[in-house]
Amino acid sequence: MGDSIDDSFTVLVGFVAIGIPLSLQVISRATEKFKSEHLINYLSSWKWVNPKRIYWASIFYFIAALMFKSLLPSNVKECGTLDIQLYAWGVIVLFLVIVTVVGLWYGHLFTQAGKRPKEIYEALKK
Repeated sequence: MGDSIDDSFTVLVGFVAIGIPLSLQVISRATEKFKSEHLINYLSSWKWVNPKRIYWASIFYFIAALMFKSLLPSNVKECGTLDIQLYAWGVIVLFLVIVTVVGLWYGHLFTQAGKRPKEIYEALKK
């Protein structure tokens, strides 16, 4: 179980620590190209998701996963208790939600950044 948590850390670090700065670079280039401050908010936010919330959700996941890993008993037979199982499922669901939301946010960002200037301007007017 501990190895799975380590693997999940690797995936989140790739998605968050590497992906978000690269995404912000794309946003920065687009705003320089179109010379619009509103474009930063338009491109970087998707519904209620933005880079700051992704970072905080990831930090919360890291803390929850590390707590789970430290609470995990060394005896495999004790891992079947209901408390440990519920906590494990909570950590798993939190990881899947974060990865899904980050993936959808990247999809939003790159589809919006690939639009023509006229389409972006029309969307900003709304």
